[in-house]
Amino acid sequence: MYSSEYRLGVEIVGSDRFTYELFASYLSKSLLLRSNLIDDTIRNVLDQLEYPGYRLQGQVKYYFLKLKNSKTVSNMYSPSGFYLGLHGSYSSATWRPKNIALGVSSQNWTNMNINTKLGLQIMDDERFGLDMFVGLGIKKYIVIDKDYRGNETEIPVESAVEGGLGSYFASPIKFSLGFNLAFGLL
Repeated sequence: MYSSEYRLGVEIVGSDRFTYELFASYLSKSLLLRSNLIDDTIRNVLDQLEYPGYRLQGQVKYYFLKLKNSKTVSNMYSPSGFYLGLHGSYSSATWRPKNIALGVSSQNWTNMNINTKLGLQIMDDERFGLDMFVGLGIKKYIVIDKDYRGNETEIPVESAVEGGLGSYFASPIKFSLGFNLAFGLL
């Protein structure tokens, strides 16, 4: 909700049924917070803040139903079909004022999660693909406030998020629904 993610990843074919994915991402302030959907006064305050961070992810996929005919080697190893996946992720980002030396107050958000996924990946001629998935897992957010003296205090997630979303972020249950676009290089 508060961050945008710019991700680059690779899917490595391990066998005719298994693939392995590794992703690295740069996180920044959400594009929604920069849009005209936000009140001008709030947007001006948010423009004075930055939210840099990173995210690392890994996933193992088992293709239990392949969509391509497995008579040729390239089709046999194509990551295309219905799969079960085990996905893990770690991310960290910090709310802080722009253009001010370190040592001012900030708030660091860390998110760790492990999910199981059920998905469908469709590859077209090994150059373009669409991966659609739904998943369920566990997550943990940790929010650390740092004051101008450098003192760090962990605060409850419910109090860090205003409105009704605080209990969602504090819940250990993670539900995933999404898609990825894939571009084949090799």
